[in-house]
Amino acid sequence: MDSGGGAATVRLAVARRIDIDLQIGGEDGLPATLTLPRGAGPFPAVVLVHGSGAHDRDESIGVNAPFRDIAHGLAERGIAVLRYEKRTRRHPELLSDGQLTIDRETTHDALLAIARLRQLRAIHPGRIFVLGHSQGGMLAPRIAARAPDVAGVILLAAPARPLLDLLVEQHRRIDLLNDGVINDAEQVALRRLVEGVHAIRAGHEPPASRLPMGLPARYWRSVDAVDPVAEAASIPQPMLLLQGGRDLHVVSADWLRWRRAFADTPRVTFAYYDTLNHLGIAERGPPSTRSYQVPGRVSADLLEDVALWIDLLRGVRPD
Repeated sequence: MDSGGGAATVRLAVARRIDIDLQIGGEDGLPATLTLPRGAGPFPAVVLVHGSGAHDRDESIGVNAPFRDIAHGLAERGIAVLRYEKRTRRHPELLSDGQLTIDRETTHDALLAIARLRQLRAIHPGRIFVLGHSQGGMLAPRIAARAPDVAGVILLAAPARPLLDLLVEQHRRIDLLNDGVINDAEQVALRRLVEGVHAIRAGHEPPASRLPMGLPARYWRSVDAVDPVAEAASIPQPMLLLQGGRDLHVVSADWLRWRRAFADTPRVTFAYYDTLNHLGIAERGPPSTRSYQVPGRVSADLLEDVALWIDLLRGVRPD
């Protein structure tokens, strides 16, 4: 198959989709997979943007692979999907070089992925969308602002508040939910995290033991400078916001902030799913991150809503 714009390798073919291995970027490019629907294009396409962490292209978390589920599910609904290895996974040395910023980690590569899609004859250049998950959702409006031809933005479990605040809140909540108490070791870890956040915001360089997720202060200051709601308000593209009611990482406070900010904005659509967790997967029983070790699939209802929203935007251009 010739998808245009350079060499590509067909890796997998099934009845309703085709996976093609390719690369985004130049010499230090990132391995990627383009999942195409079967049939004649050009197709609308979605670029997937990872949450926090050095993720693979499937955004594997526990035994689940939500980006693979999204890619396959949307392709089976007529939409191409591009997913790629996160730069910090491909180049882990960036995590400790002191120069890492949120844009270097995430934004720049999403822009390269959008540009790569525009090179492909199988893709409709006017119907490219960005779907960001978690931290990727927080950055999706910034990506769209820097790629104004993007047709729309999808935010899945996107924080609406500063990420450093959420990290402290998440640690406390998850420690309690997993076993009902915050034990001595967890209290020490939480105190160190809080001290690290305060030091970063005061302009200091905390010791490695107090750096959130072990990432340098410069990185966290670049993250702390992101105002996702303000950046979302500044772009003209349509937005779809998706939230699970059993999300332990991005919670009702974020969802309500998004709703308050855009309740009267026609270009913004909201969809809430009572039973879905942070990965967009339905779960049962008491909420816990242990659910990530239970095999599941991203909700078919969520995928159907994304596909319908993209289809409804056919021919619609940003103001």
